[in-house]
Amino acid sequence: MEKNNYLISEMKIEDLENIKDILETDFDEFWNYETLKEELESNFSKYFIAKQNDNIVGFAGLKIILDEADLMNIVTKKCCRHEGIASNIMDKLIEYCKQEKIKCINLEVNIQNSIAINFYKKYNFKEVGLRKKYYDIKIKNYNKKIEKEAIEENKKILDEKLKKVIIAKEKFEEKNAKILKNREAKRKEPYKIRYNKNKNAKWLILIMAICVLTGLLTPLGDTPYTYLYKTMKGNTTKSISEHLPLTLINNKEMLVVLTATLALLIFTDTKIRLKDLFMFAGLTLLMFMTRRQESMLVLLGSAVLATLITQLFMKYDSKGLKEFEDIAVSSLGTIAVVLLIVLLSVIEIKPKLDDKFVNPSTYPVDAAKYIKENLDVNSIKLFNEYNYGSYLLFEGIPVFIDSRADLYAPEFNGVKGKDGKYEGQDIFSDYINTSNISKYYENTFNTYGITHVILYKNSKLNIFLSRSDRYKELYSDKKFVIYERD
Repeated sequence: MEKNNYLISEMKIEDLENIKDILETDFDEFWNYETLKEELESNFSKYFIAKQNDNIVGFAGLKIILDEADLMNIVTKKCCRHEGIASNIMDKLIEYCKQEKIKCINLEVNIQNSIAINFYKKYNFKEVGLRKKYYDIKIKNYNKKIEKEAIEENKKILDEKLKKVIIAKEKFEEKNAKILKNREAKRKEPYKIRYNKNKNAKWLILIMAICVLTGLLTPLGDTPYTYLYKTMKGNTTKSISEHLPLTLINNKEMLVVLTATLALLIFTDTKIRLKDLFMFAGLTLLMFMTRRQESMLVLLGSAVLATLITQLFMKYDSKGLKEFEDIAVSSLGTIAVVLLIVLLSVIEIKPKLDDKFVNPSTYPVDAAKYIKENLDVNSIKLFNEYNYGSYLLFEGIPVFIDSRADLYAPEFNGVKGKDGKYEGQDIFSDYINTSNISKYYENTFNTYGITHVILYKNSKLNIFLSRSDRYKELYSDKKFVIYERD
């Protein structure tokens, strides 16, 4: 029977899979897949479905006892309601009851469901009685059923999780036992230096060699590997403090740390891994060559030193160390560490919080603004001082020099000659000599085609330029002055 493009037919067991979504999302009653399946398997039930383009859009069912029938439910998809589906299904139910000589159809509906009541009144259904709290009882029974199912499901989940936890615990204990065994064996080794053999070492060496070779396949040539050497051998090391070699006599803190490390290795039975030894020794050598590497030694070397100290505590007070570890990894210990880090950060940063991003007394803020507004930054050749060159670059103004002093040495501005020396402009040396007036400034300015000069007012060079007729003052403030060179 087809009405309004809906095909009404008897529901079969195989149709249940296609109405799961209706039961889960579109049916507000206390019906589920299993309940409906039991209904279909009953000899006293009769259900019909409505299809549109092979999609089930509604269903309804009867429970038949002798010559009476109970309407169990009538459902349509929410997206298809008010399209006559329920009316089509109801017509089919009534037609079926007439064929089977059923005298009456009974149904129960919530007194608050006015839409359903009006729908049934259209088919001459009459109210014959009222069951108080009927739906409240159904809700209670439904909730009990759901609660029971939830308890059973949670029990299954907890059992599965418990199994996983037990397995994970066993694996952890097994792994921890191996670690403790290896640690104890290493403690008994007579050698001060530990070398861990690895069966994959040859592959790691091969990968390292490939990485080294691929590092040469750049436009920079060997610079990635020679940069540090060139920097330390260049003339910048003679004038910049952080490039100068470190002397322990002037750095008592580092002297204490190195002495303590050597004492641990020489006078105790602590052992150091070979890779840690190479790293620590290499960073120490770099630090003595140029003091800027001191921070790297402190950062990485502290981890090596902490390992040595831990070994010492394990030998003489393993119980105390274990208690300390338990406290450190506890919630209280974690909170304490976090608070300590925050406190130290505040102490370190707080004095700087009130500072402006750029301090006008240190950087030519207003002077840079004047240059950008009054001069063609693309055509001028500006001579500036080292300390604020980076700020001028930040403002988009080309500079003579900036704080990347290494890049202004001939090692990075020319080619290597036959004598092994680099042939190119030694911008850094020219700047130093010109600023100190150890070199005639006009020679430098002619070499580089300087058109404008920006200086600190209290600089040596400014004293000379301020007295020269060749230099016209364009701008002046409390700290800086700008000249135009004739």
